[in-house]
Amino acid sequence: MSLSYETAEEWAEELSLSVDPDLETLEAYALQRHPEIVAALGSQGAVLAERIRPGANERRGTLSCIAGLLLFGAIGVAPILGVAIYAEAPGVLFTSVPPVAAGTAIPISSWCFGITAAVLLVGAIVWLVRGARWNPALLGYAVLSFVMAGFATIGLANVAARDEFAGLAGWLWPVRAALIVAAIVGFAVLLRVRHRAPDEGDAAADPDPPEAGAQAGPDAMELAAAMPEEDRERALADRNAALDALGRRGFLTGGTVDRARAVPLGGLGTFRWTGKPDAGTAATG
Repeated sequence: MSLSYETAEEWAEELSLSVDPDLETLEAYALQRHPEIVAALGSQGAVLAERIRPGANERRGTLSCIAGLLLFGAIGVAPILGVAIYAEAPGVLFTSVPPVAAGTAIPISSWCFGITAAVLLVGAIVWLVRGARWNPALLGYAVLSFVMAGFATIGLANVAARDEFAGLAGWLWPVRAALIVAAIVGFAVLLRVRHRAPDEGDAAADPDPPEAGAQAGPDAMELAAAMPEEDRERALADRNAALDALGRRGFLTGGTVDRARAVPLGGLGTFRWTGKPDAGTAATG
């Protein structure tokens, strides 16, 4: 857990006298051992739920990042390896490394460009399905592939001639396919340079925003009612102790505390009060 206080009562005892207490936050502290319920409490609960379980989020984020890097590396390396496999390094760098024989270099290069062409085709299909908007990453990959495939169409012929390799024509088809597909995809993306994705804050990106107060997912009271009895009693006792602490410190009147205690566990988000003594009211909605 990563919340500032281990219990709701501790949170209530330490709450600054200069602010009105947020009862949704109070209940989140009482239920913090059950982040799935905290997440259903409302907007504040969703924020606190992310803080309660950062370990899992960080692990997922790290694994996603590693997987993304590996995938990007594999995709990005293909057209580069397609040229590097037959190219001769400058002698000042690798004087003892002989050039790769044509019988090995040409098939590997051909397979690399076959992968490149397939990746470009899949990328183009996904791009079209998602609206064919301006995509600099896809354009960059298409340009890289086009340049590398262009080099390979000439370089592989030179390598075949150097080693008297027969059957080059069949191995060149994937290279030429990558060259053509890269040119088409790159040109298509360039034509969409003015069609950019809307900003995240643009209302057009969410034409039907949820109504104020609308809550997605399961109801927090239902989730709390389904808790193991021992956990539910512990959380309820902690919540009520925190409410008593707020009453004792002058945040809530005695009547407001009594009405808040009567609300089912998980339901303080629907409890309405003004935050001023003698003005508490209980309502659900």
